Amino acid sequence: SRWKTTTFDRLIKRQLIPLIVSLVIIGAIVFIAAPVFEPVVWLIGSLAFWIFVNLLMDIVEKVSNKTNKILSLFKQSASYYGMLMGHLGIVVAIFGVVVTVYFSEEKDVRMEPGGSLELAGYEFRLNKMSKVQGPNYLADQGEVEVMLDGVTVTTLYPEKRLYQASGNVMTEADMDAKIFRDLYVALGEPVGSGAWAVRVHYKPFVRWIWFGGLLVALGGLTTLLDKRYRIVKKRRDSAVQTSSPKTSATNTSQAAIGAGS
Repeated sequence: SRWKTTTFDRLIKRQLIPLIVSLVIIGAIVFIAAPVFEPVVWLIGSLAFWIFVNLLMDIVEKVSNKTNKILSLFKQSASYYGMLMGHLGIVVAIFGVVVTVYFSEEKDVRMEPGGSLELAGYEFRLNKMSKVQGPNYLADQGEVEVMLDGVTVTTLYPEKRLYQASGNVMTEADMDAKIFRDLYVALGEPVGSGAWAVRVHYKPFVRWIWFGGLLVALGGLTTLLDKRYRIVKKRRDSAVQTSSPKTSATNTSQAAIGAGS
């Protein structure tokens, strides 16, 4: 919207279709891909996608009256690219937050070697426990095989470490990080008969929160590279230097008048 000049009717006319399209697309994605339809995820995800659609619309408007649209896309100011990255970072972070909050899963179970559990479609199997000597600790290490549809995805090695010098016991979780989900496995305490308390986490889109923050920061840095801001600063510095002698003369005259009076 233009500052103080865009009417509400014009805003509605311009934004109603993109908003409806966003609601339909995200609603379909949540309905098809999510384990359960969450209205809050649908609404917040639609608002994020609506921002993204507006960014695309703005880019199209920037190059619509140009002869070489591809070339003109790369000739915009640094502050414009910074604006795009900043807003895109907000979109990515919103998706990451809302999906992580509503679709993360975790379980705390008792497991012994050979046991397994199901979480978010993944099978976590504790193959064995073993003693591992570290540089300054002794650890109980688990070997947890993670499978999806019968195919091994990764193997995680969480540890329960005893630091011998201090006597402190620390839990070292292991993680398999991907762009669309993170898997965590952590060992709790031994519960007898060779079994252990095991905590398993499934967190979808959690990395998007950090990616979004990085995009916002990168957008801010990119905006600072806009040479127009440096030109304005130079003009201000020149104006200050030019006005300095007059200011000094004025101050001297006022001081003389004050002394005379």
